[in-house]
Amino acid sequence: MTTDGRIEIGIVDARGEKFGFIRRYEGDVVESFAWGGAARQILFIQMNPVAQRYQIFSLDPETTLAPKALPVHDMLRHYTDIAYSPDGKKIVFSCQKRMALMK
Repeated sequence: MTTDGRIEIGIVDARGEKFGFIRRYEGDVVESFAWGGAARQILFIQMNPVAQRYQIFSLDPETTLAPKALPVHDMLRHYTDIAYSPDGKKIVFSCQKRMALMK
């Protein structure tokens, strides 16, 4: 976590930081991550300021490209946790239904 309270996503070599450490992203991130293994991506949940709800994002650990929101989101849900299936072909997530906005 940064000094201003933002969560960081970092990648550390399993042998320790001296073998490799990369700060990959920082933001309003929920502390829940899923490593895709064969899918070569990390999934995490973050507040989307445009949609004003928590969505699932992916980032490629091998690049410096910005994370991307996954295209499959229910507009009435806040996503809270995520995991890959053992074969990396499916994801499972938990979410909360939010109340419809009043006009």
